[in-house]
Order: sequence, then C-alpha cells, then structure tokens
Amino acid sequence: LKKQSLLDKKQELQRLIDEVKQVNGTFTAVFHNYTFGPDERWKGFKELFSLILESADET
Repeated sequence: LKKQSLLDKKQELQRLIDEVKQVNGTFTAVFHNYTFGPDERWKGFKELFSLILESADET
C-alpha cells in the first residue's frame, strides 16, 4: 500500500476489511511506530489506521 495514492489505499483497505467481516474473521494490522512519524513517505497512514479503528466499532 505504501506507493499507492491515499484514495487507492483507503479503497483497498476497506475492501480487505469488508472481506474479513463477511467471513466473521479477525483483521490484524501491523503498523510500526515510524509510520506515524513526520516522514513524508508515510503521509496518510494515520488516517488509514483510524479507518481500521473505526471499522472495528461498526457492526
């Protein structure tokens, strides 16, 4: 996901989350601490992490 646009990243992540929910599975995300830092190459990953957290609250 690192090299895709933010919109593409969000769409792909949502697709994966939806697939996991369809089979009542468990989604496990691994984010390293540096992906939340100021480095430009990780821009938008905080937003993706928030999307994961928000999807966990949905029923």
